[in-house]
Amino acid sequence: MEKKVLRVLSHPFEGEMLKDMLKNIGIDAWVSDQSGPHKVENYLGQKAGDTLLLVLEKDYDEAKAYLEAEIIEPDYQEAVPMMKFPYWIIPAIALILIFFALLQMGA
Repeated sequence: MEKKVLRVLSHPFEGEMLKDMLKNIGIDAWVSDQSGPHKVENYLGQKAGDTLLLVLEKDYDEAKAYLEAEIIEPDYQEAVPMMKFPYWIIPAIALILIFFALLQMGA
């Protein structure tokens, strides 16, 4: 039976995770890492998608439907922005330290 590419991934680790998910529902899958030292583009950071997730042709539709139902892509539009460091706190701490140093000198 012929194998068919289910997904093109950017990292073998991602392929192994998806392979394990498919194995849990009884679908055999294989990860083919196409990257290597012979691909100069990888070192330049210009090439992604060198890892293939393969399944048998007979399991392709079921595997595709399962992954589409199970994997929720993050919605970056609604992601909570990271909190910025309150830089005002540095001079505030410095003033407090100076205040206590002056108190110690006066005592």
